[in-house]
Amino acid sequence: MTEKGDGIGRVLAGIGTFLVGVAAILALFLGQRGSNGEDPVAPTPAIPNGHPQESKDPKPVVPTTVEVLRLTPELGEGPRLSGTLVDDGICPAGYDRQGATIPSEPGYIGVAGTMSFKTPDGRETSNQRGFLTFAVAQIRDSAEIQAARLSMPIGGISGRDVYEEMVLVEQVDIGRSLEVSDYARGGLLIANTPVAALEARPGLDVTKAVRRAFQRRADFVTVRLRFPYDNGRHYFNGSQGGTLEVKVRR
Repeated sequence: MTEKGDGIGRVLAGIGTFLVGVAAILALFLGQRGSNGEDPVAPTPAIPNGHPQESKDPKPVVPTTVEVLRLTPELGEGPRLSGTLVDDGICPAGYDRQGATIPSEPGYIGVAGTMSFKTPDGRETSNQRGFLTFAVAQIRDSAEIQAARLSMPIGGISGRDVYEEMVLVEQVDIGRSLEVSDYARGGLLIANTPVAALEARPGLDVTKAVRRAFQRRADFVTVRLRFPYDNGRHYFNGSQGGTLEVKVRR
């Protein structure tokens, strides 16, 4: 073959190679497109059990509100729920007999060991235990408890180093009203703490007690304050009742 023929052959061979390349590119491009010209649908990922995953719409975010409620003891008219009981059920002078050993000034909450109080008939009585009852029915079904703290300002003291004396804080179930029998009723210990801690900020942690009341669907939470022993010649009172601060989320 002549040199001219060889040149033509090389040109044709080059054209053929070029066309083969173009065909390969077209095949690759067309293979990535659907037969109708649309992009192919990506395969649905599978989960370990072999079933395809189903797409789920995200759950809507429900806004919540956190607030602190300040509850005061139930000291009003009607069934007596807060106040002071003495050990023998005798009312000291200045007390009324309605509700049995409840002070005539309902804001007065006394805790004492061997303090002499003259009764109307001239006898003496001594040991006192204080009861604080808070209504929680209004928040029981509409809120989630985050924290609860109890505080009680001390209005008066008697005896040496009273603020350093230990006082028992207990949760008790008094039923519909405070009765003489609640003085010695069994209770669940919340804290054994110095008297001074009752009025110190941020207060005693009583979260578990309030949650227990919610779980029992109780309308009230009652706390009893007493010295761990009788006849100790110490006394204090909370002349302004107390406060239960409840942090809730709605």
